[in-house]
Amino acid sequence: MDPLSITAATIAIIGSISSTYNAIQHLRGLPKAFLGVGQNLPLVKETLELARSQLQGPSDESVKKAIEPVIHDCQEKAIALNKIFDELEKAMKQEKDANDWSALVNFYRKTVVYMGKSHKVETLMQELLNNLKWLAIHQLFKVTGQGLTVKLENAINELSVVEPSLPDSDFDMKGTNITQTNSDNARGFVSTGRHQENTMGHKFHSAGNMSFGLKTDFQESTDV
Repeated sequence: MDPLSITAATIAIIGSISSTYNAIQHLRGLPKAFLGVGQNLPLVKETLELARSQLQGPSDESVKKAIEPVIHDCQEKAIALNKIFDELEKAMKQEKDANDWSALVNFYRKTVVYMGKSHKVETLMQELLNNLKWLAIHQLFKVTGQGLTVKLENAINELSVVEPSLPDSDFDMKGTNITQTNSDNARGFVSTGRHQENTMGHKFHSAGNMSFGLKTDFQESTDV
């Protein structure tokens, strides 16, 4: 898509995130990182709308080409944020009486750990704001850029010192999940994780290593 279409699509995604944020912002114990993300959604929308307005007017094709990768990255960060907020919205529907963050934190942890450390909500928002700051100081914004840049810089600095929504220790590899497919000729398998599953549907749990050998229907006689 061209930069204008990407920008319009990203604005719609930010609207979706804002809608979900409104549903969770009153949860007791909601991490300050989420509050920081929510507070900056209007600034993100404002900046993207300014970009769309500028792109709708006559502009140099070289400018559009230069900003396209940045606009595209903004969209990717917004999509990732939206995915996380969508999961939280599903969790809220599942936990109908949820009024505390403790009811949703495991859903959030599972989603973000799977996606990776760089997908904590505050990190995604920081990267999104950094991209928008780059746009604000670019030729695209001209006169409007200076005041906007200050607001974006302040938002980035505030997010940089916010308490993380998840500790880094949650991303450590504390165990592995392994699926083993055994053929007729398999001699067995060894798992060094905490969860082993074979194709017969059996699950084995252990805090240490597990070794499984091939069990036969007969025992070789030692008689001479």
